Amino acid sequence: MDTLDIRPKILKLVEERMELGAKKYGGPISINDKRDFGLETLEELLDAIVYLTIKILQIRNKLNDKKRN
Repeated sequence: MDTLDIRPKILKLVEERMELGAKKYGGPISINDKRDFGLETLEELLDAIVYLTIKILQIRNKLNDKKRN
């Protein structure tokens, strides 16, 4: 079993993502933000599904190319 504690790496990625958002949108996200975060989340998840599906297709294409060669 891998005993490597990945929690610090996960937290670092989240922190980096929040910093990127703060730079992109001019400041940290606020608890008083009026956006619909449920809708925002659903839209982001739909984007993620598209991106992951494309990645799967790319991997399959690469594997198929290797089989042909």
